[in-house]
Amino acid sequence: MNKVSKILLVVIASFTLCLITSCGKKYTLKYDANGGKFDDNNSIVEEEYKAKKEVNIISKKPTLEGKEFIGWYNEENELVEGNFVITKNTTLVAKYQDVMYTVEYKTNSGKFADGTTSKTQEYKYNATITLIEEVPTLEGKEFIGWYNEENEL
Repeated sequence: MNKVSKILLVVIASFTLCLITSCGKKYTLKYDANGGKFDDNNSIVEEEYKAKKEVNIISKKPTLEGKEFIGWYNEENELVEGNFVITKNTTLVAKYQDVMYTVEYKTNSGKFADGTTSKTQEYKYNATITLIEEVPTLEGKEFIGWYNEENEL
């Protein structure tokens, strides 16, 4: 084998090894806040990684008014948590659920018709609250209305 053949063989072997190990190949990991925003007011965060690198999911969580962030989801709509090995350009999309608030009606020693002393209702963020119509009773007292924690009617 002559010198040129040896050099050519080394170049081909190096190129092949580079292809097999994704030599220098990089992938983009994009976090899409899906209508929300990160602390820096951006809705997209992009990171670049070498191929086949183990990636830690970012700890930053986007916010969206009236919604609670529940996680990052891949193109297959699967929750992605912790670490994963990046093998292609990947976009993770934020998912949210409605923020819910609970209104508790306390009877202040009275009782509802079913004998309970309190009832609760859940409402979505920014929804109009409709007070329950059921009126509690307390012997010798007249119900005059529901008050909030600050004693406001």
